[in-house]
Amino acid sequence: MKTIVALVALAIQADSAVLNLRTSGPVQLTSEAVAADSLQVGASPTPSLATDTLRQELEALKAKKAATEKLIADKKAMFIHKVKERDWVAADHKTEVGLAAAKCTSTTEALEADIRSIFVRSQILSQEMKQLSETHTSLSCAKKQSLDEAICKECDPGGQNPQKPCGSKCISWHDECHYDLGCACDMRAPLLLQEALSTQESNFVSSANSTVTLDDLKANPPPRLLEPHPVQDNFNQIKAGLRESIYLDNKELDEFKASLWRISASQEEFQKNHKVQIETMTDVFNKENKAIDDKMNSIINTIKSLQKYASDVHAKDLASMDKALEETNRVFAAEQEKINGIIRASYVKKQQLEKNLQDAITSGEKTIQKTKDQLALGITAAEEDQRAKEVEFDAEVQRCSYEKQEMADKYSARVEKWEAEKTALENDLSSAAGQLKAVYDAIIAKENELAQAEMAEQGTVQ
Repeated sequence: MKTIVALVALAIQADSAVLNLRTSGPVQLTSEAVAADSLQVGASPTPSLATDTLRQELEALKAKKAATEKLIADKKAMFIHKVKERDWVAADHKTEVGLAAAKCTSTTEALEADIRSIFVRSQILSQEMKQLSETHTSLSCAKKQSLDEAICKECDPGGQNPQKPCGSKCISWHDECHYDLGCACDMRAPLLLQEALSTQESNFVSSANSTVTLDDLKANPPPRLLEPHPVQDNFNQIKAGLRESIYLDNKELDEFKASLWRISASQEEFQKNHKVQIETMTDVFNKENKAIDDKMNSIINTIKSLQKYASDVHAKDLASMDKALEETNRVFAAEQEKINGIIRASYVKKQQLEKNLQDAITSGEKTIQKTKDQLALGITAAEEDQRAKEVEFDAEVQRCSYEKQEMADKYSARVEKWEAEKTALENDLSSAAGQLKAVYDAIIAKENELAQAEMAEQGTVQ
């Protein structure tokens, strides 16, 4: 900047010198020459060849001075433009850098958002895979906690309405449970897991926004899914429904077996009573027959008639009792056959239910495995997508770094070129100022020489 000020000052001095030359007059004469000139006022001598040559040389110098002044004016204009150009170059560079930085920022932020989204998706799929693969081996909450098994319900076995765990629910202590061991447990002592769970869940949900980094997401993984997976839950419900049907069928079968046993016991009791009745009637008949025999001497004919009558009555009673026994046995047999038919049908139904249960287990396990395979593929795809996005992100960061360096190098080259051009203009201005001063001195000398020549010619004419 000091050099620029010096050059401008030099140019101003050169302009001032030219102005003084124009206003004060080119000739500086001695006193003798002025006196001689005053004595010869009105004389008009003919110019000689020498003075004509001097005048021509003087005009040539003046023309050269004018050209040098124009050159200086042009160089000054170029220099001022060059100084402004430095600001334009800086402004262009700043705009270019700003646009490139904005583009890089936009691209990298979009890639980071994609990476975060893919990472969250991978974590959710992993949690779902873990949820689907959960195993349960204990009913005790404390035991499940020590084994790191998921706990979704804590069932209180005490109080007025005691409960017990059944799959993923708490049911009345007196109800039957047909579910496998699940995430519900016998609490006995409270674990107070819900508060910690809700805090963890809220932390994860809040970390899924765009203001957090990938490291923040890794430090706050999604909460463990404690409830059974929908596929697993549906499978458990199907198994429990079939097991309940088998249980009810077995219960009904047991009731029919008990009825059959009761019928058999009743039949046996009836036959036993029938035998006792026959024995009692025979004993009574024998006793009556013996009493009659004791009186046969007096009333033999009467007794024989009575014996025949008693024998007929006894035979009739026995026949009636045998008929009743036969009818009872027939009724018992029919009832037994009916119950046996129901039992056989129940066995067939039970076998079909057990087959349905086994088919449901096989189908459910295939569905669960298929779901696991799909989740595994999803996790693998998410991990591959994340790796690809991370590679793309690194490449974009490197490209932006190279681009920034390239723009810096380009800007440095432009600045260096500008400095060289500015220096050349400064040198040109300095050289032109020197030339202008030399021309100015030459003009002064030439005008003095011309004045002396003209005074000499005037003296010679006199």
